[in-house]
Amino acid sequence: MLKIKFKKIVSIICLMMTIIMLSACGENGRTGQPAALGKEPAEKQEKQTAEQEAAKQQAEEEAKKAEEERKAAEEERLKALAAEQMEKADYMARGYYYDEAIAELAASEAAGRPEIQAKIAEIQALKDALVKYEGDTYHIFFHSLIIDPAAAFASPTSNGYNFWMTTVDEFKGMLPILLKKDFVIYRLEDMLDYDEAGNAKAKDIYLPAGKKPLILSVDDVNYYEYMQRDKCFPVRLEINDQNEVVTLVRQADGTLAQTYDGDVFPIVEQFVKEHPEFSWRGAKGIVAMTGYEGVFGYRLNELQKFRTAADAKLPVHTPEEEAEIEAGAMRVAQGLRANGWELACHSFTHGQYFRKGTITVDQLKYEVNEFNRKIIPYTGEMKIFISPFGMHLKGDDPRFKYLTEEAGYPIFCPVGKHMTTFYAGKGMSQERLNLDGLTLKHQPQNAWKFFTLEEIDSFIDKTRPELIW
Repeated sequence: MLKIKFKKIVSIICLMMTIIMLSACGENGRTGQPAALGKEPAEKQEKQTAEQEAAKQQAEEEAKKAEEERKAAEEERLKALAAEQMEKADYMARGYYYDEAIAELAASEAAGRPEIQAKIAEIQALKDALVKYEGDTYHIFFHSLIIDPAAAFASPTSNGYNFWMTTVDEFKGMLPILLKKDFVIYRLEDMLDYDEAGNAKAKDIYLPAGKKPLILSVDDVNYYEYMQRDKCFPVRLEINDQNEVVTLVRQADGTLAQTYDGDVFPIVEQFVKEHPEFSWRGAKGIVAMTGYEGVFGYRLNELQKFRTAADAKLPVHTPEEEAEIEAGAMRVAQGLRANGWELACHSFTHGQYFRKGTITVDQLKYEVNEFNRKIIPYTGEMKIFISPFGMHLKGDDPRFKYLTEEAGYPIFCPVGKHMTTFYAGKGMSQERLNLDGLTLKHQPQNAWKFFTLEEIDSFIDKTRPELIW
């Protein structure tokens, strides 16, 4: 009986201990270590989510900042582009290329910017302000410039140079004065128009108010052999790698070098680059040449196909040398035209019958035919005839009619201090004033439309000897 009670007591005790242990396990399930292990993943998740949100926000801020920087950089790029293109347009407008400047601005990537639109309106206003020119005509001419006055005025040809030539420094001294007095180099061919009957008449000229059209021409651009003998002129003209007209000049040591100041052509081109307002739409002047010793310093007269018995003493060239002579003449002619120069016939022989005024129509036909046969193939056709020795022809003279109506030279240019222009039949005539030693030193009053006596004194070469009459 006691044994049974003891077993029962033991069972009760075991049951109670089991209950106590189970109870303890339950508490531990709610508040013990296993609960802490379940909470850690949740906190980690929350932390990761917060970090992701922060990273996302940072990325958005960085993207926004990058976009703002991109927009700012693009704004600066377009601003700089607009400034560059406006500067270019201003330069073009200074040379009276109004439509071209406006077209470039309108086609620009920055065309929509307010400063571009304002610049377009500004240039359009300049174009609209052009006025019809109603004043006098101005035409000055030169011969090739003397690059070494000391050699020129000590040479056997000194008196001729002193009469008819201008030095490099004298010419350079004239240009700023002409610019300051509002002269603008203009194309002579753009002064000729025709009525419905085909008769010549003046073509309307439109310039900014106060500007005056100036025609500039240069005679005998041949660099004759006598000029080479005296060593005071360039050897020839050339076109350099930048398509600029340059002079080939023999240096003191005998070598040849290209220069930008050996004659009128490179000097004018460089001056116009700096002062585009001195040239109406790229006009530079007129290059007049004879043919009996080639053109521009290239001796086409020495080619085998043009030689006669009278040319026995001329140098003989290889086929390769002849090809280079021909190519050189053509290259210079094309380069001159491309750079705004007009070309003119100055006769073939520059014969004395021009000086005397006795040349006949048949003799004039010879001059034109020889020039057309031996020179035109290398230079291209011309519309201007510059008379040797400044010979005049009236509008009803058969020789004037031959040149302007048959020979293909509708523009005739003699010499005259009044620079008178007239139109007759199919052609026009315009006198030219020589700005050389004769005018500058002996007849300065003839240049009054261009220079005061004080201005002439500021640039005339003081080493010029007295003229020998």
